[in-house]
Amino acid sequence: MTLITLRRFHVVAPPPGVPITNADISHAGSFAVELPLALALRQNAYAVPRRGLPTYALVRHEMELVLTVFPQSTPGTPLRRDPLYDASASHIRRFAIEALGLGALTRAMQHIHGPVTDLAHFDVLPAALQQVYPRNGIRPDLRFDYGCGVVAGESRGRSQTPSATPRSEQRIRLDQLLAWSRQPGCDPVAMAWTWVQPTGTTVDLFEVPVARVPPSMRVVAELLHARRVANLAWPPSTGERDDVVGSETATDRVVDMAKSLLLESGMEEREDALFESAPHEVVRGAERRWLGTWRQVRRPDGEVVAHMLLAVTGADERVPRRRPRDVPPERDLRATGVEVALAGRLLVAVDWRGDPEAAADEIGRADRDAV
Repeated sequence: MTLITLRRFHVVAPPPGVPITNADISHAGSFAVELPLALALRQNAYAVPRRGLPTYALVRHEMELVLTVFPQSTPGTPLRRDPLYDASASHIRRFAIEALGLGALTRAMQHIHGPVTDLAHFDVLPAALQQVYPRNGIRPDLRFDYGCGVVAGESRGRSQTPSATPRSEQRIRLDQLLAWSRQPGCDPVAMAWTWVQPTGTTVDLFEVPVARVPPSMRVVAELLHARRVANLAWPPSTGERDDVVGSETATDRVVDMAKSLLLESGMEEREDALFESAPHEVVRGAERRWLGTWRQVRRPDGEVVAHMLLAVTGADERVPRRRPRDVPPERDLRATGVEVALAGRLLVAVDWRGDPEAAADEIGRADRDAV
């Protein structure tokens, strides 16, 4: 778990059709934030678009690739890119930095707004939501639900030095996200732009509050019908029902909940595919029956940089996504050298010291904490 510099920016949305300028963007503070690479790897397991469902071996191989170009540093020291990153092909660099960016976006939103009550990926958009969200053009990566509101998040990454003020490419992307956000049924947006350098990493988080445009009542009815057909129950604690749709506030909340349920069902399809293709080896130390195997992550010269675990559990033992265990206390990492990120049915652990007993203990603690 290494250190990133988080720069927070507020954006005042100009009228539709008017480009965002630096005059619309204000700096709202800078923060030192710890980013566990295990979190970035777990997010990426859901988010990479594929022609088919993912397999365990493929996802694990992608994770190993990312770890080879972002070496671990002592907790509290800057996250940096390895010289191996600069020597890699451009498509490898793009993949690795985008994978890191998803974790940086999630960590930035956690730091600013606290734990989310629900988190889903737009890349697993089910058919039932294709009538709600635009089918064409750009779209965000992640959807954060805080119970009292929803934010759609976009992650971007560059291996360059950040400038003191937002660059034109950042403003152009913000214009595109704002145009998406203003369409009926879409969500307010935020964008995290991750600058990875040989000496450190800076993450620019832009937040663009904007009034939501509700979907048509026909789309609302279709969305609720899709929830019923999929047999997805409202969370017991909410007491929400389809028939509360009426006022604008009630309709927004019910639509948000229905979207979350349907998006989660799409994520569960990927989890099913990973579970079915996972090795039948039970992870030591865990409370639940997690299946997966540890792997040595090696550089091209053969040096072992880390030990990594991808594990999946069955549908009946899933960890509520509303209680992720993503960021181990710094004192734990200093003592054990183990990062653990788990939520839903995926667990990712990175053991930087190669200590199986410490890794098993940390996984057990993380699994118990997530209950």
